[in-house]
Amino acid sequence: MTLNSEEPTRWLIVGLGNPENKYAANRHNVGFHVLDRLAAKTGVSIADRRFQGWFGKATVDQHTMLLLKPTTFMNASGGAVAAAARFYKIAPDRVAVVYDDIDLEFARLRLRAGGSHGGHRGVESVIDALGARTFPRVRIGVGRPPAGIDPIAHVLSDFLPAEQPDIEKTIEQAVAAALSLVTAGLDKTMTRFNSRATPAAGQPNSCESKETQPVAPDSASAACRSS
Repeated sequence: MTLNSEEPTRWLIVGLGNPENKYAANRHNVGFHVLDRLAAKTGVSIADRRFQGWFGKATVDQHTMLLLKPTTFMNASGGAVAAAARFYKIAPDRVAVVYDDIDLEFARLRLRAGGSHGGHRGVESVIDALGARTFPRVRIGVGRPPAGIDPIAHVLSDFLPAEQPDIEKTIEQAVAAALSLVTAGLDKTMTRFNSRATPAAGQPNSCESKETQPVAPDSASAACRSS
């Protein structure tokens, strides 16, 4: 695949999710969905069992893009990420993590340069394993649960048929953002994609700045707290 590029770089792109088939279509697995689409876009498969995950390697122009889907549960994702980053000598600021965010409006895409885990235990695991908070995040809004629905149950539910068109568009945007990270860098990618990230109609933003996330099948639910 050939795109305009600057100096050759090497990036590790990680999608977070839960590995068992019963979780495959869950909101919580949207990071996996992005990685699958990214692999298809670049003409590679994520088929190698390495680093406690499914792994693939793509070349985008002169750039190297490593793709990883940890096969541990969400709460233990960091071990796989750190192992791959160490093996390929990739600094945290070239490790991009794609994941769901319940406190981001449904179908909204936002990139961050780093920061706290905001209650997302998959991201918390990556921070702990890397020993750094400076890795970029590609956050995909899955919306807050309806009144009376536990956040864990919400993220472990599948997208509704009516939601599919909007989330598909966001997945495609996330794929484009990942490719842009590799070829254009973080600053240009954030400017490009954060400025155009528009939420789906009818989905209020509950507490985006606080970014609380439940993150695994056995997690306890959490209320919004400051990041």
